[in-house]
Amino acid sequence: MSKKLLIGVLMLAALQTSCKVVNTHTFKVTGTPEFNAKEARVATTKGDLYLSAAGLGEIGIALLKSLRPFQCLSVRTSEPFDMNNRTVRFGEFELKKLVEGDQECRKIKTTPRFSGQ
Repeated sequence: MSKKLLIGVLMLAALQTSCKVVNTHTFKVTGTPEFNAKEARVATTKGDLYLSAAGLGEIGIALLKSLRPFQCLSVRTSEPFDMNNRTVRFGEFELKKLVEGDQECRKIKTTPRFSGQ
């Protein structure tokens, strides 16, 4: 009897908890990240990526400072990818620097831009 009750309670608890969908977005960095008190701005091939300073911490800041142009950054978040005017913002996230030969990083194409003078 107690085993059935325990299973019932566990199933009820599982139904009441909401599941967060977690997405991973990969960005190819095109410039040096810039920091201010509220957020960090990272220029990427898709546009500007803004990351909340509250979610960064010391490890996140060190990771961003170590990025070189055309290296890739993986952002794992439950927030939707809502890009407006080539800008996307995330408040809750996990960062990971990808190695240069990573398959996801190689998929992102970069087009050279030349300024005509």
